[in-house]
Amino acid sequence: MIAFIKNWMMGVAQIGVLALVGTAAEADLANDRWLEGEYDYPSGLKVRPEKGDAFDALKTEAINGKLKMKFPNLGTSPKAQVTLFASADAPGHWPVRHWVDLPMKLRGKDYSANLLIDAPDVPIVYFVELVVEGRTKVSPMRVCHPRKLGIEKPSRAFWPFLDGFETGTQSWRYVSGANSGEPPGTLTEPKTGQRALHLRLPEGKVSVTVGTTALRGWHAHLKRSNGVRFWVRTRGGDGKVRLALMANAFSENQAVSILPQAIGLNGEWKQVNVFFSEFPSLKTDDIDFFSLEFVGLSGTEFLVDDLELLGNWASF
Repeated sequence: MIAFIKNWMMGVAQIGVLALVGTAAEADLANDRWLEGEYDYPSGLKVRPEKGDAFDALKTEAINGKLKMKFPNLGTSPKAQVTLFASADAPGHWPVRHWVDLPMKLRGKDYSANLLIDAPDVPIVYFVELVVEGRTKVSPMRVCHPRKLGIEKPSRAFWPFLDGFETGTQSWRYVSGANSGEPPGTLTEPKTGQRALHLRLPEGKVSVTVGTTALRGWHAHLKRSNGVRFWVRTRGGDGKVRLALMANAFSENQAVSILPQAIGLNGEWKQVNVFFSEFPSLKTDDIDFFSLEFVGLSGTEFLVDDLELLGNWASF
């Protein structure tokens, strides 16, 4: 009888351990999973997603306060180019998500990349692009939750600087007044650094509007940002700029809040500080697009540099 009781208790304990293991595995799947429903890739990617051996094992884990995205190399050519695309925001906002891309390196048996986290409570949507011998494949999208995976604090000190245009204008696009489907360009006439955003009013036009996805609602909600700062000037002559913040931009639920007053510009650099409270009826949690409409005579040129958040950063 005693032996029976011992065996029964051991069996119950094993079942309990298996249950705990199963619960942990289910939690991991919920915290890093394939994204369901419809979604849109960045506009520059025209390839349809593929599921299969190449991407089945794609996953994320927390390593030393960073997120490590990885998947195994299944005999891919050593000349393969593998890129991680990641976007910090809840699923949605597909027309204006802010994407960053990082090269994935072959380390041992896995391709991997480490992603720094600025806000552990903001989900990360991600996917992988694989280019082999001229053929491009992209994985379906996944979503992970940094805090639930073990990231308890940001991977680095919070840095409110959003864009200095040193690496291009990938997060910017024309909204109106220009026929180009390409992002706006840059010039080597910066306020600081090496480059500045460059815009020119097309012939026959008196305004052109551009916008960026770099400013997000979670900057206000989780980082307590209360506004935005940038530098701007013309390359000769006078002009002005009108500012707007958008929530759920270019969707059925779009809301636009326009700063009531335009800002006058000339050939001297001007620092513009504008606070979210100055935009009427703005819901800061849903901000996903910041637009600037430049107005002047046809052919007038404008420069923008050093876009950053405003706020009291003493607590970060």
